[in-house]
Amino acid sequence: MEGICSYHCEHTVYIHMCMYTHMSILEESLIRHELKTKMLLHCCRSKVTAVHKANIMRMSDGLFLKCCRETAEKNPDIKFEEKYLDTVCLNMVQDPAQYDVLVMPNLYGDILSDLCAGLVGGLGLTPSGNIGEGGAVFESVHGTAPDIAGLDKANPTALLLSAVMMLRYMEMHNHAAIIERACFETIKEGNFRTGDLGGTAKCSEFTDEICRKISDS
Repeated sequence: MEGICSYHCEHTVYIHMCMYTHMSILEESLIRHELKTKMLLHCCRSKVTAVHKANIMRMSDGLFLKCCRETAEKNPDIKFEEKYLDTVCLNMVQDPAQYDVLVMPNLYGDILSDLCAGLVGGLGLTPSGNIGEGGAVFESVHGTAPDIAGLDKANPTALLLSAVMMLRYMEMHNHAAIIERACFETIKEGNFRTGDLGGTAKCSEFTDEICRKISDS
């Protein structure tokens, strides 16, 4: 809900209201818990960090944090911690390895995920998953890049790793590991990197090399 309280040009006041309910946040926390449990079991993860600004957004983020704590109390076998968003941003740049699984409101995740993408090479490498109670959709986080459409220049890594996430969600972990390893090895070797990674390879050449590695596995 939003609106304008005053129309004086230099002092126009805008109001934007967000609605949070305990049930909606708790349901989301439980869904995320189910996902993170799979990640902890199959991706060598050991800790969940709740990212928030409850010191400022006392009502909305406070409720979010309360639901996270309730979920954590029901799962004492999983290590749980709480961090302020600004602290996480600082730590992520200095030492991202200290974090495993981060759970946070959508707005914070939208911002922080782009920061993380920059740390690993850009949006062309970044997968994503939209997971709900009744299903899931996996996609690359970048746009359609119409300026290079049909030129065989695109980096398919983000889409490929999104497929890897999908396979893990479907509990096809061996298949996911083979594809992921082939992708990472191809990038590490450096002979078939696309232009955004400093190479000269075409999208098809990069993809063919990954397929070759998968066939040899």
